[in-house]
Amino acid sequence: MKIKKCLIALLVLPLLIILSSCENDEDGYSIGDTGPAGGLIFFVNPDSGADGWTYLEAAPASTEWTNKQWGANGTFITTEITTGSGRDNTDNIVAWLDSNTDDTSGDVTNKTDRAAYLCDALTYNDYSDWFLPSLDELILMYDNLHAQGAGGFSGAYYWSSSNDTINSSNGYSFSSDSIFSAPKTLSTIRVRAIRAF
Repeated sequence: MKIKKCLIALLVLPLLIILSSCENDEDGYSIGDTGPAGGLIFFVNPDSGADGWTYLEAAPASTEWTNKQWGANGTFITTEITTGSGRDNTDNIVAWLDSNTDDTSGDVTNKTDRAAYLCDALTYNDYSDWFLPSLDELILMYDNLHAQGAGGFSGAYYWSSSNDTINSSNGYSFSSDSIFSAPKTLSTIRVRAIRAF
């Protein structure tokens, strides 16, 4: 009888380990969890199969920049405001900054100090796929992190990657919970990068 009990125990134990690991895979990350790059998860995508990504992760507060311009003043760059568009927005802005030859607003000499460029160039915890959030992504960061007391955000203005007019771009006020449009040359606005995975 003792031998039979031991065999049953040995057969059941691997099954429990397999079931346990499957359960963890299904659970994944939740909003507020620390993501693989060391930031905080702030959105879980219900359309991950179609979009090719499941989570949005905000970079840690230690990577945040202050007093940055948006750049591309005098030019309308095609961008979107929707969740999932921040990466493409950032790519469009960086491409314009890389090809621009008009230094009237300092976008040639200072392109690496512009909001989207900073996010695109960020490497943190060996992850280099960061970008400037779209307006809707920025609002999700406010709602799911800052409003819950998480993420170490300042009660200040943050740039999004969503262009408004040729001379202004959108952002979000983390102090008044509201959208703003400000001159692209305004240099008193904060920047926080995100990534999708």
